[in-house]
Amino acid sequence: MSSPSGAVKDRMKSLNKDLSVLRIGHRSGYKRIELRGILPSKSGSGDPSRQRVSTEYLPTLPGVAMAYTMACEIERQLEKGTFKWTDWSNSKECSDLAGDVIDRFKKDFFDRKGTNPHTLDSWRTTYERPVNLIPRNKRLTAELLKASLCKTKANTRSRQLSAVVLNSVATFADIECDFSRLKGNYTGPAPRDLPTDKIIEDYRLELIDTNRIRWIKAFELIAAYGLRPHEIFKLDCSRIAERGHPLTVLDDSKTGYHTAYPLHPRWFEEWRISDNLALPLADLSNRSNRQQGSYVTNFFKNQKQRNDWTVTATDLRDAYAVRADRLQISTATAARWMGHSLQVHTKKYLVHLGQHDEADIWELIRDRSI
Repeated sequence: MSSPSGAVKDRMKSLNKDLSVLRIGHRSGYKRIELRGILPSKSGSGDPSRQRVSTEYLPTLPGVAMAYTMACEIERQLEKGTFKWTDWSNSKECSDLAGDVIDRFKKDFFDRKGTNPHTLDSWRTTYERPVNLIPRNKRLTAELLKASLCKTKANTRSRQLSAVVLNSVATFADIECDFSRLKGNYTGPAPRDLPTDKIIEDYRLELIDTNRIRWIKAFELIAAYGLRPHEIFKLDCSRIAERGHPLTVLDDSKTGYHTAYPLHPRWFEEWRISDNLALPLADLSNRSNRQQGSYVTNFFKNQKQRNDWTVTATDLRDAYAVRADRLQISTATAARWMGHSLQVHTKKYLVHLGQHDEADIWELIRDRSI
């Protein structure tokens, strides 16, 4: 995608001083200049609002000059009361079939990101289903993209993800549309009961009886450090003897490099976590994060079938987040240790705090104030 040079940005800023209603601008990721300002409603009813007018002009000095001429003419029409949206519906439309655009979009994705297990898995799990909603034998338009998005159920993760992907397709094809209002209000999975520390300890003892050393270690690391299942394969344990016994999750994991610390600290000592760390769970170095994670989660599923386990690898990680809160570790610190944003930590994990957990936290505060 074209990006304005410093000279182009300076020229936009200079010419915008001469305009009274519109502003010349360029959005990151878009090919062409656009005009923005308070304009009449497109439907013909309702109050004027801040809107965009697409242009055919690239973010170059000649393109800025043409956009300025266009803006002046629109402002003259607004002043005379003769402005009509139909006169300016000249934004570039894609004349290609949707299937051809999708093929180019996919090629661009791998040209930019490379082809490896991670990107192949990312395309399959994130992009493939949303783009398959689009009929390949029809011309790609904003209306077709919107209709494709509306095939998904409102207020679901599928709708939310599809809105993001189809917006990306529109940007790639230089079609102006915004599906942010259609994304809905998906809030994530409902709160569920998580295993207590005692239950986790009991499951570990049950696993010890099987003498499966590698899986015992994997269980301990996920439970004590709050790891994602695939992060078992991404660990640098060289600092584990240092103060706090930190483990480093390497860069090629889901959210990149971060450092994790054990909770409870006593588990590190009681479980002798630093022993047998060199034993590999399996050689899955050529697999994607999702495939590595599935290898771990499938073990828990097998335990459920064979031994009536009710705990999952995700439960162990979520329980770590709640444990951090109960131990009064700041939310920002816990989010950093778990390798995600503060928003994700609050929205996804702290919803699992039950009334019992909150009552325990209140009692801790009460006891400190006495």
